[in-house]
Amino acid sequence: MVLGVSLVGLGAFGSSEGPAAPEEVLRTPIGTESEVTTPSAGTRDGADTDGAVPPPTTAEGEGEVDGEVEAEVTPAPEAPETLPSGSDADPADEPIASEPPIVEPDPADDTAGVGPPPDALSLGTAAPVGERYVVTVVDIDLDATDLILAHEPSNEPPDLGDSFVMITLDVVFEGEGEGEPYFDLLVGAVDDGSLQFNDTDCLALVPDDMFGLPPLVSGEGVVGTFCLIVPSDVTDSLVFFVEEHESTADTRVWWSAVG
Repeated sequence: MVLGVSLVGLGAFGSSEGPAAPEEVLRTPIGTESEVTTPSAGTRDGADTDGAVPPPTTAEGEGEVDGEVEAEVTPAPEAPETLPSGSDADPADEPIASEPPIVEPDPADDTAGVGPPPDALSLGTAAPVGERYVVTVVDIDLDATDLILAHEPSNEPPDLGDSFVMITLDVVFEGEGEGEPYFDLLVGAVDDGSLQFNDTDCLALVPDDMFGLPPLVSGEGVVGTFCLIVPSDVTDSLVFFVEEHESTADTRVWWSAVG
């Protein structure tokens, strides 16, 4: 709050006649920014003397800073959180919708449903596998367990009810650089229930093993063997395939176990 005062007829400071009464006092409403005009005589160190105009009064809750009256501002209360219409529930208690669970496929079944085509090649037939190899399935031994165990005494026998199967391939490399058939090719079989068996599951050392043979350059060929472990009761229904290992293209070629 600011107070404007107009004084008329004030005598010199200390006059025996005393100061004349103020002719008019103007009060400025709270909240304006006008300066307070104080009389030049009749006051000393802020104490009232005869003829001085009394200081303005302040309302409760207001303060005076450096001659100016400052009103205290009370902040508006925060609005309460509004719940959805027709509900008294706390939003924090609302159930959160969960996503449907992700069902991971069984690794044993990730090759199911990839049964062989009806036109599988017969033994002794050559076919290109990918762009770098020409492969001929020369022979398939559906019961090679005794042969493989006799070849290397350190070989562990298959589990009860399983058998070793040995596949002999004639492979010609026609790509650039060098080829390693054991690492470049995947050999496997599928039964009539579309269960798949791969050579990567058989760690036995076999006669004429393709593993360990020297790399091939373009135009060179080699004859070597791969092995599988399969249930003994499905060997008669197996159809075999050869494909490029880890290829993004479909390079699988099928052979039957009969000539």
